[in-house]
Amino acid sequence: MWPGEPGSRRLTVSCSHANRHIVVLDLAGELDSGTLLLLTREIAAVLAREPVPEAVVVDLGAVVAVSAAGLRALYAAQDHAGGKGVAVRVVAGRCSNAGRVLDATGMRAVLDVYSTRAAAVASGDRDRFVREMRGRWARG
Repeated sequence: MWPGEPGSRRLTVSCSHANRHIVVLDLAGELDSGTLLLLTREIAAVLAREPVPEAVVVDLGAVVAVSAAGLRALYAAQDHAGGKGVAVRVVAGRCSNAGRVLDATGMRAVLDVYSTRAAAVASGDRDRFVREMRGRWARG
């Protein structure tokens, strides 16, 4: 079995619904160049559904390692979903492995990151992230 193929032991992705407008993807394991296809495929499958969800919450709470390729995959997912009007909300507490990687790389300022799944699910409308990012860019 190749890394990243369905059934890979390095990364698992499970899909559930927080409510009828929000899909939650739980990731566990390693998010890197060998496993990012699992995330990419799951995001594509969610975006192909009708009706398209308002948001996809990607919970990195059980991710033990994130590489630069994994970060690029999260950014690409956010970009692709945004083109369809869907917000991607990433869950990574500051003390988690993924949270430390997001802080060290500056990606916390680029991705829509929450400390808890509850906060990500309860977040405001889909335009809130765009308004927040515009404000951050304007402030420099």
